[in-house]
Amino acid sequence: MKADKYMTGVALLKKCLPEMYEKHSVERGLRVSQKERIDKNISDDMFAYGELDSDDFVRITLKTISTYGKIKNGVFYDMGCGVGNLVYAAGFLGLFDKCAGIEYLQDLLDRGEKRQVKWDKNKSIMPQRMQDIDFEWTQDNFLDSEYWLDGTFYLLHWASFSLEQRLRMSDIMAKCREGAICIALVQPISNPDWEILIKDTCKCSWGTCDAYIQEKLTPARKTWT
Repeated sequence: MKADKYMTGVALLKKCLPEMYEKHSVERGLRVSQKERIDKNISDDMFAYGELDSDDFVRITLKTISTYGKIKNGVFYDMGCGVGNLVYAAGFLGLFDKCAGIEYLQDLLDRGEKRQVKWDKNKSIMPQRMQDIDFEWTQDNFLDSEYWLDGTFYLLHWASFSLEQRLRMSDIMAKCREGAICIALVQPISNPDWEILIKDTCKCSWGTCDAYIQEKLTPARKTWT
């Protein structure tokens, strides 16, 4: 499938996202994150705030879908979603049946979930597929759970993970469904079942970094040479 089939979604994203993002700047997200971490005495760098540029997220996602095809019954997970900006960006692309954000810091997650009112306000100008998207918001440390293994497309922003945490996450993701896609920032998933399809660069709130688009191999793909 070609990316131009999704221009309706991209056009809606450009029209509606500025209102969706109002009062939810990177700077504000950082302040909210820092305050909650101090208040709750959370020192693990795993929960440090960082955000992928929405334009780069859209570009990389459409590049991947255009090259490798749309995944049926798509389920998107933003692993460490912050204030949920990219959960909504994924929704506006119209590629997924479910768009879910997982975030450990409740104050950040609340800001994402509460903005669903603004999403619903724009439903009348959305195609039916986008109106039917199921949004899900979960407060959790995803390293301690596996309910998210039903995903077909992941965003994994793990720049602040320790080596031990990255290895643990890679082991969990070995259980993902075959054919799942992941955009892993800074470091790729270090598991032989996840193949790098594309290496790109993108802008984050803290600078430019590598983005690895990886696929959970199917048995057939594992035999390719």
